[in-house]
Amino acid sequence: MVYGRILLIFTLIPFLSSIAQAAIHVAVSIAPLADIVQTVGGEQVKVTVLVPPGASMHTYEPKPGQMKEMASAQAYFSVGDVFDAVWVPRFRSANPKLQIVELHAGIERLPMTAHTHEDDHARHGRKDDHHHEQGRPDPHIWLDPKLVIHMSHAVAQVLAQLAPSQVEEFFRNQAAYAQRLEGLDRDIRALLAPIPAQRRAFLVFHPAWGYFAHAYDLRQIPMEVHGKEPSPKQLAATIHAARQTGAKVIFVQPQVSTKTAHAVAREIGARIATLDPLAPDLVDNLRRAAQAMAEALQ
Repeated sequence: MVYGRILLIFTLIPFLSSIAQAAIHVAVSIAPLADIVQTVGGEQVKVTVLVPPGASMHTYEPKPGQMKEMASAQAYFSVGDVFDAVWVPRFRSANPKLQIVELHAGIERLPMTAHTHEDDHARHGRKDDHHHEQGRPDPHIWLDPKLVIHMSHAVAQVLAQLAPSQVEEFFRNQAAYAQRLEGLDRDIRALLAPIPAQRRAFLVFHPAWGYFAHAYDLRQIPMEVHGKEPSPKQLAATIHAARQTGAKVIFVQPQVSTKTAHAVAREIGARIATLDPLAPDLVDNLRRAAQAMAEALQ
């Protein structure tokens, strides 16, 4: 009898340990945000990712099982995307105690369009950029390493509130992550620095890389805005702009149709390459993106 009880205790130890380690349950929309939260939170945090790989943030609807998970989540980390605008009120309805954390708070939002640094200088100091007629706010803030540092600090603060006994671990993890991101930022700057000014524009179908472009003195030329295929007139203008850049690569992403991109590529003699802004391994993904752009723009 005693032996049986001892055996049961040792059997339960790993299970009880895992419960203790994952003391905080939080949720995010997409994998790269989960990467940030998990890196800061470590084993103390269970992160629910709502939008699965390959799905679009614009159209995905959480499954009943995911909504059930949201009912027990303590915090939801938002970036102000269309997904958040639609579903955060429903998450709150299902879970009134859910803490909504806006990771974009304190970050100057860029419009969801191609932009130039001349545009940025003209908008400098304005508080209402998110209402700019050029487009709605770009939510892809995780594609700039410096902004990820800002976001990770916000994550550490929230996790520290949820689990005060682990505050030192959270901020230690965040500090190490910030150092890694600072190193990534330096490496990307060094990699992209040799690209001449006249070749610093790159072609994308969906304009997800605006913050990356802004950070590294590049310019993205998109073929669609707000998820819509271009009209014939817009497509002709895009082909004209693409020819002027001399670009030989058009970047697409797995979540978006590549039909228009292939049509433009045929017209200008370019090839198609894939960059995934929703890849889960955030740091490595940004490094891969920088390498791909450096090769495309040389």
